Formats: sequence, C-alpha cells, structure tokens
Amino acid sequence: MAYKMTKRGSLDNEISNEFICDTVEDMNKIDNKYRTLGSIAMVISGDTGFEVYMANSQGEWNSLTGVVSEEEQGE
Repeated sequence: MAYKMTKRGSLDNEISNEFICDTVEDMNKIDNKYRTLGSIAMVISGDTGFEVYMANSQGEWNSLTGVVSEEEQGE
C-alpha cells in the first residue's frame, strides 16, 4: 500500500501528471517515469467510450470509470 500528499493548502508538494489520450494503446505508451502515484490519464476513445485511469504506486493504470452491468441498467 502506498500514498502521497500531492497538495497541502494551495501548494503542490509533488507533481502528479495528467494525460489526455486518444486510445488505451496511446495511454499504455506513456513512459513509466511519468506514471507517478495519482497521475491521471483520460482516454477519449476507450473500449467503453470516455474512460479515466489513475496510476498506482507501481505505475499501473487502474480504471476509475464505473462499469454498469445489464442487471443494474434494468433496475
């Protein structure tokens, strides 16, 4: 488990990056040195349309986009 404080008050303590990508493939090409904990990647044309990802402490992208199952849509 890992965490970092990126902002305290109005001052940045550590930089996290934001990326806008056309596709998931483009996002996966981002160099690991820029995938810092809390970095955000917005994908315009993902598998389910617009998708948002956040990097974990290992530099892996995790989806923040909620997926709705067919059962939930029918409720």
